Amino acid sequence: MKPHNLVEMLSRTVKRAPDKTALMWKEDGKYQQMSYQKLWSMIRDFAFGLERLGIHQGTKVAILAEHNPRWLISDFAVLSLGAVSVPIPPKLEDEQITQILQHADVEAMIAKDSETLARVPELPGCVRHSILMYGTAAGDMKALQFETVMQIGQSVGMEDSDWAYPAIQSSDPATIVHTSGTTGDPKGVLLSHGNLLSSLDAAQHSVPCTSFDRFLSVFPSSGIFERMAGQMLPLYFGAAIAYAENEETVTENIREVRPTILVGVPRSFENIYRQIRSEMNGSRMKKYLFDLAAKLLNEYAQISSRGFNWPVPNHLLLKHALSHVLVFSSIRERLGGHLRFMIAGGGALAPEIHRFFHTLGIPVVETYGLTECSSLVSSNRPDQVRPGTAGKPLPGTEIRLLSDGELLVKSPSVMLGYYKQPDLTAKTVINGWLHTGDIAEIDENGHIRIIDRKKNVIAEPDAAAATSQ
Repeated sequence: MKPHNLVEMLSRTVKRAPDKTALMWKEDGKYQQMSYQKLWSMIRDFAFGLERLGIHQGTKVAILAEHNPRWLISDFAVLSLGAVSVPIPPKLEDEQITQILQHADVEAMIAKDSETLARVPELPGCVRHSILMYGTAAGDMKALQFETVMQIGQSVGMEDSDWAYPAIQSSDPATIVHTSGTTGDPKGVLLSHGNLLSSLDAAQHSVPCTSFDRFLSVFPSSGIFERMAGQMLPLYFGAAIAYAENEETVTENIREVRPTILVGVPRSFENIYRQIRSEMNGSRMKKYLFDLAAKLLNEYAQISSRGFNWPVPNHLLLKHALSHVLVFSSIRERLGGHLRFMIAGGGALAPEIHRFFHTLGIPVVETYGLTECSSLVSSNRPDQVRPGTAGKPLPGTEIRLLSDGELLVKSPSVMLGYYKQPDLTAKTVINGWLHTGDIAEIDENGHIRIIDRKKNVIAEPDAAAATSQ
């Protein structure tokens, strides 16, 4: 039987492997670890503390911080009470943060530290509580420490049996994720527990993860792609999540953490590519060997891709093996030595980057999605990568193209609607079909290629082409 809500999903993972590592983060120059059982206990204590502060079903709670273990703990604690989490990207302007707090009717705000909270010097009247993940309140700032809320929760003396999360239904709201509209005004995408769970359930068929995997999380969890692919997905499988310090230290953190899966956007992989190519170009011999090995591997790939009727010559097999031993194995070791594949979202990846990582034997799985669909709509598979495309629709997802090329999506992961914007919702979701505003092509094998962004979305009743998966 499938879980009814995200907290129930996590509880099943905890029961399967309580002592397994759930989170890794760097502290005092060294990576620390937290087990699934410890994670669960902290979520429970923080949730009971929030409950004592008056957080209950339907309460909107904002989270403003970069990715870190306490972001995840805060998110699940809020969800476990039937409350609605409102993640806020830390790179937004201060005025935009205030605007989101007001628009989402936020009653409590969890910020990284006093400096972060100070970005909103005058909290809207709807905000009754402020909590700091790290540090203490500065000056006359009124805010509770994370540890204080935990202690309140522990003092209650309640057990898992007193927790209300089993009563949360799949149709209940889980989160409001804001995206920028065409006018610059934020649109609050309201997603249910069922929306997010259906996206995770579908993703498992295209992204083969296991409980033995270790993910490296790079970007803020406020983004729906990172939150789903870099946070919820590993928790779904019982894998470990390691937090990179920041974008600049990714290559260093990869060597320290030795992840099996890396989640990122095109610029993440471009930065890694540039660093490695720079190292190769720093030596004529290294550059010569790499270019030669890459050429041989491309020849090998072209022949082997033709099928069993095209045997690979013995001399090419030998050169292929030597290339891996002498060249590519050392580069893979620079990337931790354990990477199985990488998941890319948020835009198309340059063909050169695809070829580079393919040469190393580390496929980049390109995906397509949007917040209104709980992140994922389509995905390549590690063993079936079609460069330049976003793969095929996930199981349970139907797609159509209108006569002007606009992509429409129907799926259990399609949002409940835009928060407090029923007219916009009605214009965007028509008869269950989400009008994405993206112009796309679908090839003969069902792979999606995003061409452009439709500037003025006008719903049309007919569909010129359709496919479902």
